[in-house]
Amino acid sequence: MKSLWGKESLQWWGKIARVVIAAVLVVTLAPALPVGFEVQEAQALEGTTDYSKIFKVENVIGRPGALSGSTLTTGSTNYSSDYAHLTQDTTGRAYGSNATFTSHRLLSLLNSWSFNCTLGASTLTQIFPGTNWTDTQTGISFTRSGHSGQGYELVLVYMQDVGATKRKVMLSTTMYNSWASPSGTVLWADEIAMSSWSNRNVTVTYDARADRLVFSSGQERRAIDSFRSTMGGNSVYLHLTGSVDWTYTGSLTAPPRGYQTFATFHSMSLPNLTPEIRDVKVYRADGTEIGRDDFVVPGEKIRVECIVRNSNTNAVLGGFSEQYPMHVKLANTSEHPTRGLTPFADASHPVQVNGSTVATSPNENTISGENGVNVTLVGNSDTTVSWWAEVSGAQGGAVTLSQQLIEDSFGGSVYSTVELVDERPLTPGGTGNGADPGDPDTWGDAGHDYHYTRLPAANVNGWNTSPVTVTFYPGDYDVMELTPSEGASKTLTGADPSWTRVDDTKGVDLSAQARDTDSGAVSVQKAGKVKIDSEAPRLSQTGRALGSLEADDTPSAGKVSSGLWRLHRTGSSGVVSDATVFRVFATTGSEGDLAGASETESLGNLPNGWYVVEDAAGNTSGSPLKVGSTEPPAVDRPDPDDPDGPVPAGPPYDPEKDPVPAPTETEDDNGLRHAVIDETITEIIDPAAPPFGGSLDAAKAKAMMDYRYATSSSVGIASTVDELLDASGNPIASLDTTSPGECLIRRVVTDDQGNTTTINLHYRVVRDSCPTVSPWVPKDPDDPTGPKEPGDPIQPSSPVTTDPDGTQHTEVSADITEAVTRGVMDYAGAEELLRRHFALSSVDGGSGPTVTVQSISTSGGGGHLCDRPVPSGRLQDRLPRERCDW
Repeated sequence: MKSLWGKESLQWWGKIARVVIAAVLVVTLAPALPVGFEVQEAQALEGTTDYSKIFKVENVIGRPGALSGSTLTTGSTNYSSDYAHLTQDTTGRAYGSNATFTSHRLLSLLNSWSFNCTLGASTLTQIFPGTNWTDTQTGISFTRSGHSGQGYELVLVYMQDVGATKRKVMLSTTMYNSWASPSGTVLWADEIAMSSWSNRNVTVTYDARADRLVFSSGQERRAIDSFRSTMGGNSVYLHLTGSVDWTYTGSLTAPPRGYQTFATFHSMSLPNLTPEIRDVKVYRADGTEIGRDDFVVPGEKIRVECIVRNSNTNAVLGGFSEQYPMHVKLANTSEHPTRGLTPFADASHPVQVNGSTVATSPNENTISGENGVNVTLVGNSDTTVSWWAEVSGAQGGAVTLSQQLIEDSFGGSVYSTVELVDERPLTPGGTGNGADPGDPDTWGDAGHDYHYTRLPAANVNGWNTSPVTVTFYPGDYDVMELTPSEGASKTLTGADPSWTRVDDTKGVDLSAQARDTDSGAVSVQKAGKVKIDSEAPRLSQTGRALGSLEADDTPSAGKVSSGLWRLHRTGSSGVVSDATVFRVFATTGSEGDLAGASETESLGNLPNGWYVVEDAAGNTSGSPLKVGSTEPPAVDRPDPDDPDGPVPAGPPYDPEKDPVPAPTETEDDNGLRHAVIDETITEIIDPAAPPFGGSLDAAKAKAMMDYRYATSSSVGIASTVDELLDASGNPIASLDTTSPGECLIRRVVTDDQGNTTTINLHYRVVRDSCPTVSPWVPKDPDDPTGPKEPGDPIQPSSPVTTDPDGTQHTEVSADITEAVTRGVMDYAGAEELLRRHFALSSVDGGSGPTVTVQSISTSGGGGHLCDRPVPSGRLQDRLPRERCDW
């Protein structure tokens, strides 16, 4: 051991080194094995990911062995149970943690294989406290024995050793003749010094034709020739192992946690294997081959035969035929089903491989046994496997066989699923490929594409409303036996092809099976049910409350009730569809076989509309029954004096003198009632204080609607929606109230039933009718003495007032300055002064306003020089001697 481990003091290590190697490979098998091509219904080779089926774990020192995903832990200090004292050590100071993983099955040396994995361990930067030696190791080995410490082994060790004065990493490949003693025959050993710990990627490849095993890691590559003779046979077990080891010098203390040895597998391949199951055939007891179109009967004994082979041509290169131990096994999963046959074996019905009997009674090595039938695929040669089964399915049913070909070493497998005998169908009209159930022209050829009809078809709940007839069409079969659960069975033939159920029934079960009397072929059995309810349900007013109806499907004598199913709100037409369903009543049963849970239903608080009730069979109550008890939402004026009422917005009103206009009302096709209220209000623009501050937006419009209208409903208000529109009904963001204009504020109030009241408030803003006064201004601003034109009107300095007869009054003010000499301002001079500086116009056009001077006073506000009444509708002017104030 000194030449390998560099430690004379640890002679016991040779006894556990092989254990350290085993644990690493458990995770190696994560990748799937290589795929092969499909044959018949065969599928590609699938690798196993259940490593418990590949390896068995043995905890040698402590209990560190663990498998997680693709990583195998072989040594650990995480828990005290992971490590233990080394029994070979007599000092009581040597401790370690070690698990080994050994393949369940032998790995063949007569075929090529390869795997890649990472061998790793936690980095050691110093020895454990209180020890004089600590190391971690991990490796791969092969042995002829399936147990630790026996036979020949080839070992790849990845070791990290940290002592008091030295630290090294060693990668060695060594051949020992036995693990039973610390010495052995060293074929060769190599040591690679590394400056730091680094997990090592290792690839192990075996070439069966060259009989060469190759270890490679990085730039290092080591080959072992004549590997079969070296190992003393044609198969070996695969071991993976790793360990953490240390020796105390003083008191025994717990080691640091977190140190581990492990292996992670990345790939495993059988590069020259493409297994397949092909040419699956089935024979009668007399040797007659059974085709897919033939028929078999329950209890008939049949022989199944198939060929298994490796189609990969690399398996025969250089005159060497690779050999792959495998098993053929019955499969029966959702993806790979077996139906209609049950394997058996006895002396007269043996299991055979290439014509040689391998089993004459059921056991683990038969087709349905735990292992399956042992076969060896040699080169590209065919291997024939045959076994017996009894037809166990229903008469006329299909016989389906799925088989699995399993590779022994690593558990990879391929599947083959074959329909040995097709089902003998018994096809109802309207169900074949491309058939439209509602169009018999698409059903195909009667007697072949379909064999019988059941008309009329049942509804979605499995019910009919009229008699049901089953009609048989001879062709593939000439007889169909129809067996009802009530009444006598009937044989349907070409001469008498029909059976009819006339009376109402809650359910008559039917069983049908056809046969061809000439060939003996029998179809699969078809089952069905006939349910008939020919009586319509009733719907009536209860008289108990508005919007209350009573639905009744109680059957009369000789009838049955399918139960109430749906209430429709149809409109005045009474036409029902899925779109008109208003309510679905409780049902019993399952999809396609439903019935109403109740024969009567009391229906209250129904919204306005027309109603029809439907039972589960599809019968309807006939003409629609109208419910129209609910008025549209009512509209009233709020009390403007209510301190808790809405905030005033818009023109004030008197509820008694200005009530809400009467609505116009209509009713739609669904029986809902809709009211429309139209109202118009007009406000005069006050330039000094225009309505709504100069702009009416959606929020202010809503406030005005809230101020003017209060809504209510006996069934509750579901929604209130406001819109601000222009006079043409187009949405707008706001209305400018500083100039004349108009908008429409629309409020739609909907109650909980869908009745509506629409309020259309037409809101107008207009200017007053008083004459305008505009200063004369130069047409050309750069020519003050040139021609003049009226400028912008002077805004009134007082609100517009309106007399009871509609006459409007306002005032404007302006200052005029002129140089004068001597003279007296009389009424004519005052008017001339006014017209000289201002253009006067009427809102309604015409010849213009009439000017009447009302009074003239001094600028200091002295007594009036003239004062006389102003005629109605005349402009009022006050002109001082030096200045005119408007």
